[in-house]
Amino acid sequence: MTIENKKKVIQIVKSTMQKINIQIDESEYYNPLGWENGYGVEYLENEKLIDGKQKNVYKVSFNGKDYEKYDENGELLHFMEGQKFTAYLDEEFNLLFILGNHGILEIK
Repeated sequence: MTIENKKKVIQIVKSTMQKINIQIDESEYYNPLGWENGYGVEYLENEKLIDGKQKNVYKVSFNGKDYEKYDENGELLHFMEGQKFTAYLDEEFNLLFILGNHGILEIK
């Protein structure tokens, strides 16, 4: 996988998640996993997809940001851990789907 392809799939994922108002955790926390700035990118050949078909795909792993809400006194009212996501793009850089903790996001 070229660096240009890696940057391209990350940009597509970032743009898509912005459109649906989900912020991505781009911290260096995940770098020990081999991720770079919050993203893990792989190129997989003949990956079996959720529709049962096999394709060569780019797989992008990332996490949404945690959500915290505080009251006027600074007390934590609500905390929700960011979801873990995996996006799949075909060789033509078309976003196929995104898997999250709570199911599949199909972006059209």
